[in-house]
Amino acid sequence: MRTLILAIFTLPFVGQNFFRGIATNDTLAFGKDAAYDVLKGCQSNWRKLLLSIGTKLYVFLNRLTDEDRESVLIVDDSPYDRSRSKAVELLSRVWDHSNGRFIKGFRMLTVCWSDGYSCLPLDFSLFVICGCQKPGFVIIANQWTSGVVHGNSARKP
Repeated sequence: MRTLILAIFTLPFVGQNFFRGIATNDTLAFGKDAAYDVLKGCQSNWRKLLLSIGTKLYVFLNRLTDEDRESVLIVDDSPYDRSRSKAVELLSRVWDHSNGRFIKGFRMLTVCWSDGYSCLPLDFSLFVICGCQKPGFVIIANQWTSGVVHGNSARKP
């Protein structure tokens, strides 16, 4: 599992896309189906993984920077545009303040650390604007599935 995640996350740093780096690469010990299952699996806690990688990189970068340099946390609330999507769970109309119009998508809250030169993402969350999604759009039988838990956290004010 570790080599699978490592292979997926090193693709941008070696200049390869997912198809060339995973799907057509015969030297890997796993296939493309295993990589797709990891990426779309509901059991993966991507926020925890991002935070753990971000904190380790912060410790590494903080040792390299000067003591006089200021560090800041950036909190950004941006729209996540999914205008071309039709069958996305909890898709809603969101006001885009930069363009001055409504778009189909989500609100994305991102927390990053920066020292003026580097920017490390630490956490993210997608929010649904309550009252704007289609009624009855999501029907899930079991209320304790991870999709329902994530959906409920997205709907919280």
